[in-house]
Amino acid sequence: MNSFFNRSGKLPMIIIIVVAAVLVLGIGAVAFMKMHKGSHSHAKKKVDYVAWKFDEMLVTLADSEDLHYLKTSMTLEMEYTDKSKIPPEGEEDKEKPKALDVINSVCSGKTLAKLLPEAGKEKLKEEIIEKLNGKLENSQVREVYLTQFTLQ
Repeated sequence: MNSFFNRSGKLPMIIIIVVAAVLVLGIGAVAFMKMHKGSHSHAKKKVDYVAWKFDEMLVTLADSEDLHYLKTSMTLEMEYTDKSKIPPEGEEDKEKPKALDVINSVCSGKTLAKLLPEAGKEKLKEEIIEKLNGKLENSQVREVYLTQFTLQ
C-alpha cells in the first residue's frame, strides 16, 4: 500500500481536489439558500424606504427665563407600503412640509434641560416619530437620524 501513495503523489492530490470541491459546493449551496430565503413568501408586502432630509433648522426652545436655541439637521427614514405613493426621482413628497411643521412644533416645545441629556435626544426622536405617524397619510416614519444637534 505504501507504493500506492507514492505514485507521483497523485492520490493525495486527487483527495485534496475532491475535498476542496465538496467544500466549495457546500459553501455555495449555503450562500444560495441564505440569499433566496424568504423570497417565496407571498404574505409579506413589499416595503420601500425613502430618506427625507431636513437641512439645518434653527428653533427657539421653550425656556422661559433664558433664550436658548436648537440647531439641528435630521434625516427621516420613511416607509411606504404603497409603492405608487413614492414621489418620482427628484420630486419631494407633498407631505414633507407638513412633517417640517410637526418637527418644528415638537422641537420648540422642548427646554434646554430636557434636551441636554442623551435620553432627551432619544425622547425627542420618539416624539417626532409618534407625532408624524399620527399626521402623515402616505408614509410612516421608521427612524429619525439626528445628523446635527447643537444646543445654545
